Amino acid sequence: MGRRFTARDECEPVLLGYAGMMLIFGLRTVIYRLGVLTLVCRNCGNQAAQVLSRRVTKFSLFFIPLFPVRTRYGMQCTFCGASYDISKDEASRLAAH
Repeated sequence: MGRRFTARDECEPVLLGYAGMMLIFGLRTVIYRLGVLTLVCRNCGNQAAQVLSRRVTKFSLFFIPLFPVRTRYGMQCTFCGASYDISKDEASRLAAH
């Protein structure tokens, strides 16, 4: 006669020899508003408020920002909505006003 199977025989775990690992990483950009200045827009030529900002992109591991990858400075016109990048020196000069 053959061997009788029980419920325990059907539910024994099978080991495959594979250990999986999940790694979650990415980039996150945070925008810091440095100030609002009244200047002539490079795009539309109107004198309007210009928002001076700093954008910092950081590498994150498991949703924890670790170190900055890139820092950029920019201006955005509140009249026409155009935005453009500026240098760090120009941003520090404008922020001093």
